[in-house]
This record gives sequence, C-alpha cells and structure tokens, in this order.
Amino acid sequence: MPRYKLTKKDALSESARAAALPIAFDDIDLDLLVELLLPQSELRSRTQLRLRLEDDMAAALEKAMRGERAAFMDIYEYVPGERQPGGVYSVTREPGPLMREIGETHCFVPVEQDDVVPQPVLLRDLTTGAVNELLTPGGVAVLRGFDIAWDAAAEDEGVFLVDVFDGTAFRLEEKSDEANDDTAIGGDVGLDQNGCSKLSGGGKREEAMKDGQIEVTLRIPSGLPAGAFRLEVRNRVARAPLQVGRLAVEVRVAG
Repeated sequence: MPRYKLTKKDALSESARAAALPIAFDDIDLDLLVELLLPQSELRSRTQLRLRLEDDMAAALEKAMRGERAAFMDIYEYVPGERQPGGVYSVTREPGPLMREIGETHCFVPVEQDDVVPQPVLLRDLTTGAVNELLTPGGVAVLRGFDIAWDAAAEDEGVFLVDVFDGTAFRLEEKSDEANDDTAIGGDVGLDQNGCSKLSGGGKREEAMKDGQIEVTLRIPSGLPAGAFRLEVRNRVARAPLQVGRLAVEVRVAG
C-alpha cells in the first residue's frame, strides 16, 4: 500500500503535483482533535476539552436543524436543507473555512519506503478510558496510528514502554481475542534476548481503519512499575534498518 504525507502544494514540482492526491474530508476524529488542540487550550484535561468539543458540535447541529447555517470551529459547516415534519430541517455537512483553505493549499504526496516511520497517535486505556495519559497495570489498551504493524517473530520489533528515568524497556504483546472482552488481563514480566522486559501472550492485529490508521489491542503487564513511560513502536517496512516512532506525549503508570 502506498504511503502519503501532507505537503504544501507550492513546494512541489509539476510532476510531483501530478502524483499527489487531494484531501478527502471525512468524519471528525475527536480523540485526534483533542490531541492537536490540547497544547493551545486553557483546559488542561483531555476529558474537559472533549466534552467542550462535543457540546460545540451538538450546538452547531441543533442550530442547523432550526434552519440556520452553523459552523463547528471553522472545520465544518452544517447547512439546513428541506423542512421536515415536526418543523426541523434536514442537515448536510460541508468543509468549513479552515478545511477549505487546507484543501486549496495542501495535498498528499507519495512517501518513499525508506522514509516511512511508524506513527503512534492515540493510546486508550480501556480500564479508565484515559487517552495518552494513564495506563493500568494488568489491563488492556488500544493503540492507533500509521504504519505501526510489526513482525511478531522479530525480537527487536513491536510496541515498547520505555521508562523515562532508567531506560528500561517493556515489550507489550497483543491481546488475544479468544475472550473477546475488555476485562483486565494479567501477565508475567520476563526478559527477552535483547534485555527488554516482555509479557508472554499474543493476539491478532485488527484490520486497518478507513483513514489508513491501524488499531491494535495490547496487554499491559501486571508487573509494570509506577512512573512515566515513553511509548515506542519499532518496526521495519520492506527494508533492514529498524525504524522507531514515538507517541508525542509520555504516559503514566500509577503506583
């Protein structure tokens, strides 16, 4: 599958523009939007910011259902259509000013295989619901991102939690879907041949999402110590050199 990256059109040659893809506007990924907005927000809580975004989106949709055009953060515009029984209007959604500007000035261009680096984006703890914040030892988490698949047989590939204090690396395993539930799963922590802590277990990688992201369900070691960790995805994409991609923020494990 070809890889693409977002690039300004004015930085491309004519031949590169011919190979580029336009931006398609789909459903909003609120979890990803929270991660993008949180550093500039006066709200320091992801939960509070997400609730505010949900309220703003619902208010814009309700306004359009009453017959008035409404915008959601300049990302989308909700446009009233025909009046329906009961007095409400049908609503269609269009790209807002911000998305239209991005669509006019940017496009997706192919990326060479040697330049592909795993990009973990979101890590959700299924015990607490926390995103990119807190992990529960013995529980389960879902990781989303781009190009995060790895060779399970390669000991130096996979998803790792690296202690930011002493550099100890814990290799996580995918959760087996035999139980098909979200209950906490324990596990024993041991060392693999590379000196990394490894939780025994395994599972099946889920299908790629429609926007190109991959979603993986992971076991969190029950013996994971309290502290701050850096999540890393290490893999190879059709080549020998190992590539490392890191989650943009550190995650915590409570004692």
